[in-house]
This record gives sequence, structure tokens and C-alpha cells, in this order.
Amino acid sequence: MNYKRYFLISMISALVISALIGIYIFLFGEGMELEMKVLATTLCIGIYSLLGLCNAALQTKKGMQYLSLSGIIVSLIAFIISLVAIWIETETRDIWREAAIAFVIAIMFAHVSLLLLIKHKSSLTKYPLVITMLFIVAVGIMMINGIIGDFDHSDAYFRIMGVFAILDVLGTITIPLLNKLTEKKPSAEITKQVRKWVDLFNSADADALAEMYHDDAINHQVANEAIHGKDAIREMFRSEFDQAKMVCVIENIYEDGDWGILEWKDPLGLRGCGFFYFVNGKIKLQRGYWDKLSFLRQHNLPFPTN
Repeated sequence: MNYKRYFLISMISALVISALIGIYIFLFGEGMELEMKVLATTLCIGIYSLLGLCNAALQTKKGMQYLSLSGIIVSLIAFIISLVAIWIETETRDIWREAAIAFVIAIMFAHVSLLLLIKHKSSLTKYPLVITMLFIVAVGIMMINGIIGDFDHSDAYFRIMGVFAILDVLGTITIPLLNKLTEKKPSAEITKQVRKWVDLFNSADADALAEMYHDDAINHQVANEAIHGKDAIREMFRSEFDQAKMVCVIENIYEDGDWGILEWKDPLGLRGCGFFYFVNGKIKLQRGYWDKLSFLRQHNLPFPTN
């Protein structure tokens, strides 16, 4: 069951209904207490729906589902407490204090969720992210402590909280910018290396091909067992070139960071793709996908017995 989909549909429906109610009250309301409570409820629905959406967006990120669900639950609890504070009259301020604390916690979860959505292009942004999240938590804890104590704290307390809040905002703004600045741009060098590999492959030059790999490289043509090490890769190519005349015709070459992606065909109609992971200009890992049965049939090679 797609809980995120149902949550989003419910949230959008609630937002639309709340907006219509709010518009009606602003246009035709007479400022009565009941109307103000309805308007406050509408505002709460909008705020907590947005906070819930921030947490729900994290559902698609691997390993973050529990944090996302926790944030959604916190937003729901905070919304319920706020409704109680709005609609149930009480002589004490405790319920409003609890609503404020729940609101701060919901804000913390939503803020952290949004930062965790960033797809890091470089390790340089990971440490500022952790530090920024610590400031988010620190500001939240200090806010909650202030609410509990009716903000009866020293001047130094609020100065420190202000500094943490500024650093929190600074990190929130600069992390996406830093992530963009440190993003690795596609390099024509990887495309050149893939083309060189194809040229050497078509020349059946096993020795030159092997020199394109790291000493501990892995070549895994998924139809076969993975080959480990440059020397073993050299022997693999020698054996394959002795068995059949192979020609690789480039159809497309793509780049994604340090990966080169080759889409190929051969004159006999076989098609496949290869993935090359480059480190310092040499292949560290290679994976290839193609139909082994068709290859053996085209080259009149014996089928495996097991």
C-alpha cells in the first residue's frame, strides 16, 4: 500500500477545504469567536500539512523511512494538541505551552528532513550538514527550555540561542550552494577513455587493454563470473580474442560523475551496455550486460554444459 500517496492526497484535500473555509470567513465572517477558532484551525491545517509534507518527501530516500514516519507522526501529534488548545477552554496555559513545544519539535523534524533530501555531490558538504543539524537541535532544545520557563532566562542565554539560530540559517542556505559549487562536471576525459577502450578492444590488444585497469580492478560481465585483478583481466581478454572475432560499435556514450556508460552493438546484431568506473584515469570497476546465449550462437561456440 502506498501510504505516502494517500497521505499526500489527504493533505491536499484538507488544504483545499481549509483554504475555502478561510476565504469564506474573511469575506463573510463577522469576527465571532467561533469563526476565529475555525480560522485558527484552518491555519493549523495549512502549517502542519506543510510540515508533514517536508517529512513525507524523505520517504523515498534509502534508510530514512523511519525518520520520515517519525516526523509525520510528530506533526500529527502537534496538530492534535493545537486543536485541543484552540477548541477546549481551560483556565491554565499548560495546553498552549504543550502546543508550542510540539510545534517546535515538528519544525525541527521538518527542517532536518529537508536538509537530508540534498543529494551530496561531494564529501565537503557532509560535515557542514551534520554541524547544521546539530545547531537545529540546539536551537530547538533552547526554544523548548525557554517555553517551559516562560522565557525567564538570562541575557546570555538568548544571545547564545541567537548565535546558534544564525549559524543554523547560514548552514541551511550555504549547504545547497556549496553542494552546487562542488558538483563534478562531466568531463570529456571519461568519454575519451571509453572510446580508447573500444578502439583497443576492436584491435584485440589484450595487453594495452589491461593497462587501462587498476591492479585490483574488477571486470564483471554479468553473464560470466567476475574477474579480479589486472593480470586476470588481461588473460580473460586474450582467451576471448582467441575464441572469436569481436567488434564493438559505439551507439552512445554517457557520463555520470566518475562513471562512463557505453551503449554498443556489433555487426551481427548483438546489443549490450557497459559501465566503467574510473579512478585517477584508470578503470576500477567494469560491468557489462549482454545476451551470452545469442553471442555463443552467432559465433558457433559451444553452449555451457551446466
